[in-house]
Amino acid sequence: MDIVIEEEQWSYVCFERGEEIFLTYLVQTGPAMVDYTVKLNTNEIASIKSGMYKAKSLVGSFDSSRFVKPAIWPQK
Repeated sequence: MDIVIEEEQWSYVCFERGEEIFLTYLVQTGPAMVDYTVKLNTNEIASIKSGMYKAKSLVGSFDSSRFVKPAIWPQK
C-alpha cells in the first residue's frame, strides 16, 4: 500500500511507494486532461518532508526527461 504525503483532488498527489516518492499531477491541454508522474530526487524529498516546500510548488517544473511513463497513481 502507498502512503499519501500530500494531495489536492483533481490536481496532484505526492506519495511514497517503498523507498521512493512520486508526484503525479494533472494538466489540462485543450479538451484533454493529461497526467504526469515524476520520481522525486533526494533534495526535493528533503524539502517536502521538512516542510520547506509543498509538493504543489513543484508541479509543472520538471523536464520531460524525468517523467515516469506510464503515469502512476497511489494504491489506497
